Amino acid sequence: MRSPVREAPSRRFAVSEPKPGVSMLRITVDGHARVLTLRLEGRLEGPWVPEVERCWRTMLDAVNEPTITVDLTDVTYIDVAGRAQLAEMHERGARFIAEDCMTKAVVAEIVGDE
Repeated sequence: MRSPVREAPSRRFAVSEPKPGVSMLRITVDGHARVLTLRLEGRLEGPWVPEVERCWRTMLDAVNEPTITVDLTDVTYIDVAGRAQLAEMHERGARFIAEDCMTKAVVAEIVGDE
């Protein structure tokens, strides 16, 4: 028998009723002391960009000087506004996790030669 796996508490934001032809984005915040991860899944575009900003700012307010990681592993598309939001987050210290070609290219564009 497998022993139960304990996961860190998570909070989900920006979950709404799906509408035909409308993109979706799931935002999950995982927190461990001063290290916070914002995991995005879906399309970072249009109306979801302000939701990401709201969640990110809530994270910044919740912990004094947190280390924030943005996990882009399951993001399938990033529009211009999404890129701008990620760039602002990077300027304020956020780090990124990216695994596919598209998100790696976006991250490389944002972080430059770090």
